[in-house]
Amino acid sequence: MRKSNRQKRANLDDARNGLPVNKGLPGFGYQNDRITPREDEAEAIRWACRHVLAGGSVSAVLREWTERGVQPRFGGRTYRDAEDNERPFSGKWTHTTAIRILTNPRIAGLATLPNSAEPIGDGTWTPIITPETWASVRDILRDPGRAAPRGKVSLGGFLFYCRCGSLVQHDVRWRPPKAKVRTSYGMYKCTEYGTRGDGNPGPHVTVKADPIDAYVEMRILDRMRLPDASSIFQRPRNGAADVPKLRAEQKEISDGLARIAGDQAMGLLPRNIYEDAARRVTARLEEIGAAIAEAGQVDAAALLLTADDPGDVWAGLDVTVQRRIVESLVHVTLRPPGRGCRNPDMTQLVRIGWRRG
Repeated sequence: MRKSNRQKRANLDDARNGLPVNKGLPGFGYQNDRITPREDEAEAIRWACRHVLAGGSVSAVLREWTERGVQPRFGGRTYRDAEDNERPFSGKWTHTTAIRILTNPRIAGLATLPNSAEPIGDGTWTPIITPETWASVRDILRDPGRAAPRGKVSLGGFLFYCRCGSLVQHDVRWRPPKAKVRTSYGMYKCTEYGTRGDGNPGPHVTVKADPIDAYVEMRILDRMRLPDASSIFQRPRNGAADVPKLRAEQKEISDGLARIAGDQAMGLLPRNIYEDAARRVTARLEEIGAAIAEAGQVDAAALLLTADDPGDVWAGLDVTVQRRIVESLVHVTLRPPGRGCRNPDMTQLVRIGWRRG
């Protein structure tokens, strides 16, 4: 028991002094010294943070990390690859593992108390990303309203609108089997399609999805290639937060809260006064945290605006990022092509309204 208490006190002192945890496996992204980033894993973390901030999914992060060949740490076990290099043995990446890594304050150079996920100050190791970026990624991944897309994610499902004003959903239709092989294709269908009585007046949209997606992509990329695109669609950040000043205030308030908590524990401060002060201080800390997180947000459209050729960037983006760009740039309304129409005029079928900065 005494040995355990000594170890706990030592771990607590190390955390307060910003020293790395000297037990278990080194964290993903760091070498065995627990201070120096391991560049291949660190770059994978940076890419994942940019991807999440741009609206990307965790599933795409898992695919990218797998393609890069980086693997989760597993019990210190290693194996030899085809080139006789020693690599850590692991299973497949999971959503839980990736989210745990991306929400860990350690990757931002922030120290935490044992068994806690909240930062208490700066660590002595080299950060992989900035605290502002980490705070933004953490808030996105912890958002209870964030729902992981299931199945095939289309470009415009519940993003485009029918002429009646209702949202358009993505559906799948199956072709008759040929040689016992069935194929399918995507459809965009108004959510009011097939309703009777109280629904919005028709006719409602039901049309193949691929030509619509291709036309919307073409219009966006053509517009992003024009010389004035940057001045029109770049979102200005008026009154941008002074992050260093906010961080200094955050530390000062946190230290003050720790002091008054100590005074209350020693009986020097009445509990009702402490609770009132803690309530006000906590509210301010939440405001500061939100401001820091906002400073780290990334405008998805900037991925195209800053590219030499937006088409090259667009082709490499995850569909969830493409959807966020579409939502930020355009308002798309679909019209029914008409009964029996096989080659509709896209300029009449798809109406695009541009959202200005």
